[in-house]
Amino acid sequence: MGFPLVEAWFGPEPVVYAMIYDQLGTFPLLASYGAIILATYAHGERPGPLGIAKRILVFPPFVALLAGLALHGVVWPEAISGLLERVGNSLMPVVMLAVGLQLEPRLSRDLWAPMGLGLGLKLLAAPLLFGLVGAAMGLAGIGFEVSVFEAGMGSMITAGALAASAGLAPRLAAAMVGVSIPLSFVTLPLIHALFVAR
Repeated sequence: MGFPLVEAWFGPEPVVYAMIYDQLGTFPLLASYGAIILATYAHGERPGPLGIAKRILVFPPFVALLAGLALHGVVWPEAISGLLERVGNSLMPVVMLAVGLQLEPRLSRDLWAPMGLGLGLKLLAAPLLFGLVGAAMGLAGIGFEVSVFEAGMGSMITAGALAASAGLAPRLAAAMVGVSIPLSFVTLPLIHALFVAR
C-alpha cells in the first residue's frame, strides 16, 4: 500500500525513499526483533536462549534477509528472475487472504482498548513523534517527508499475518491490519499536511 500512496502524494521519483524505508528500516526490524518476539511468545511457549536463537535462525523472513544480503548484486538468468518476480508478486494476495480469514465482522469488546491503543500509536503517535524529533534535529527534504509519511502507513500486513500464525492474539492482529489500512486514508492526509513543505 505504501508505494502507490507515496507515488500518488509525492510523484514517482520519491518512491525510491519508500523502498529504502521498507527494505532497510521496516523489514530488517521484522526479521530481527520481530523474530525474537515471535520465537519468545509464539503459541504461549517461553523457550530458553538456545531455543530462541534456533527459532530466529529458521525464521523465514530472517533467512530471506540473510539470503538477500548474501546474493546482492547477483545477476540471475531471465527465467529465474521471472520466476522469482512471479513468486514475489503472489505474496501480497496470499497474505491478504490469510489476514482476511482471521477478520471477524464484530470485534469483541475486550479487543477494543488494545486495538484503539495500537491504532493510535501506529497511525498518529509514531509519525508525529518521528516528524517532530526529525524537524527538531533539522531534518528536511523529500527523503524525510516520505519517511514520516511511511511511518504513518497502516499496520504491516506481513507482521499481522506472522503474529496471527504464531497465535499472538490472531483476531487483534488481523483487526489491526484490517482497520488500520482504511483508517490511514484519513490520517495520512493529516501527516502530509503537517510535515510536507509547501
